[in-house]
Amino acid sequence: MLFKLYDFVGVTMIEYLVFFVLLGILIASNLVIAVLDYRKQTRRDIPPKTETPKLH
Repeated sequence: MLFKLYDFVGVTMIEYLVFFVLLGILIASNLVIAVLDYRKQTRRDIPPKTETPKLH
């Protein structure tokens, strides 16, 4: 009885662990995509020094 209870709890804990790991990966990937999009927008708004037209 104790072994079955322990086995059940172990399975549920593993399932929760997998769920939280997948959730963490999903959130991390979304954050990385958001940061890359933000960097692209800032690069688009602020051109590099080589692309700025020379006034003189």
